[in-house]
Amino acid sequence: MKTSQTNWSIPGLILMSAFLVCSIPARENDDPFIWLEEVEGEKALHWVEERNQIAKEKLSDHHLFAPIRKRVLDILNSDDRIPFPSIMGDYLYNFWQDSENPRGVWRRTTWDSYLTGTPAWETVLSIDALAEEEGINWSYGGAIFLPTDYKRCLIRLSRGGADAVEIREFDAVNKTFIEDGFFIPEAKQSVDWLDENNLLIATDFGEGSLTTSGYARIAKRWTRGTELSEAKTLFEGEKTDVLVAVGSYKTADRTYGVVIHRPSFFEGRSYILMDDDLFRVDLPED
Repeated sequence: MKTSQTNWSIPGLILMSAFLVCSIPARENDDPFIWLEEVEGEKALHWVEERNQIAKEKLSDHHLFAPIRKRVLDILNSDDRIPFPSIMGDYLYNFWQDSENPRGVWRRTTWDSYLTGTPAWETVLSIDALAEEEGINWSYGGAIFLPTDYKRCLIRLSRGGADAVEIREFDAVNKTFIEDGFFIPEAKQSVDWLDENNLLIATDFGEGSLTTSGYARIAKRWTRGTELSEAKTLFEGEKTDVLVAVGSYKTADRTYGVVIHRPSFFEGRSYILMDDDLFRVDLPED
């Protein structure tokens, strides 16, 4: 696809310079560290782990490390934190981590209870319990509710907080994963509801479906009861793009599917799904 020229802003000049320098193609023989470009490469990841360990040892040996670490943990685990909620239907949801729940609990309360200042929280999903049950270091990545009745959602779970997530359909009424519900294997991906039986999805669809950054480059519509391989393609980006992502925009009348196309780090294009056709939103790319 044709990429238009970006208009750079003054605050972005430093980032622009770094971007341009990094974008200059180098002959492989001239750069002894070209293998670091393989972001998932075994050699590159091993190199990063070694440097992380060196940094960790140097920091932890410093006399200020222990008191700063304790102060930060005390703040993060404090019960005085404001439990900022997400309003979903009749409930207010909140994700909470403390010393007893280091991986966190996803919980909810009612409006009346929240307004008392000391809300009674009901645990919907304990990430610590799930991690122990499945033997995986799960990290909570958020929930995407079906906006019609807020009774089901898509839970995002990542291993250790990685960009790649596994997505499972969840029954918020019974507080259980839906056995035959939507399930999307681990990938750097995005997903959102079109309706109860249809999803917008940008994920790893197999060979050639990712950008060089490791993100999705294809957006599709996936219908419940069909294989992911049968999902209908709505948009395809280029392999050299940063990513293609999906989402939704809810108005008083309806929910619109959205496809986001990022040809480069500083450029973005938005498309609205109307029936099965995409219409580009007339906005600047930069």
